[in-house]
Amino acid sequence: MKKAFSLILYSLGTLIMLGLTVLILLKVEGTPSETAMIPFAIWESATVLLALGTVPMWVVTVYFMYAWKIEEKAMWLRILIFVPAVVCSLFAVYWITVYIIGMINMIKGS
Repeated sequence: MKKAFSLILYSLGTLIMLGLTVLILLKVEGTPSETAMIPFAIWESATVLLALGTVPMWVVTVYFMYAWKIEEKAMWLRILIFVPAVVCSLFAVYWITVYIIGMINMIKGS
């Protein structure tokens, strides 16, 4: 039961990550809401969603490794399993960097 649950959860997270990454790579330009205060394009919204999914993806990945006892398997398999969590982490670092640069520019401008 634990293995099936972890496989479903990890697969769902990986599929969501792949779908959002495709939206980013294709740079889908449509805007979900034109009347929004900050109208992000769809691909920008996808980067935000991936950044927000960083912690849940890491939790699911570690749980998946624990449930399937992956630490006993080959090294390349362990690295491959962590790829979705690393991709989400890269977008979190991107948005943190954008925020910090924006704060620096705001302080310099005032």
